[in-house]
Amino acid sequence: MFSKKGFPLQSILKFKSNAVDTLEAEFGHLKVAHKNRVDTLQNLQQVKNQEMVVLQQLQQNDALDCGAIQRQQQYIKSIRTKIIQQVTLVEEVQLQLESKRQELAETMQDQKTLENLRDRYQTNQSQVMHRRETRTIDELVITRYGRER
Repeated sequence: MFSKKGFPLQSILKFKSNAVDTLEAEFGHLKVAHKNRVDTLQNLQQVKNQEMVVLQQLQQNDALDCGAIQRQQQYIKSIRTKIIQQVTLVEEVQLQLESKRQELAETMQDQKTLENLRDRYQTNQSQVMHRRETRTIDELVITRYGRER
């Protein structure tokens, strides 16, 4: 009925376990990358806000320096461009993170299913072995009883 070598799907279970380990590591790296991208985005937004304050101060000075105001506006424009690029990067990493999370969940579910199958297999094997032992003991008792008569 069952192989005496052990759980027939053990190699697949081991493969799934290794896949889970690999996916967990990749997921961790993606989480770190996502956090770094979000931190960079927040820093850029803070810099933009600070530079906006500088621009307002330049515009409120009694002696207007049009060149300085234009340079400040250009700088703020470049920061806005960087923010847009960073938002795109954050969204890309977020998509990768969600994809990896789903892949990890599916692989973990497969692994859990295989572990349940292995546990059932081992329980079944134990029951078969117990029945064989009981049958053997019964046969010994019957044989002994027959001899004693």
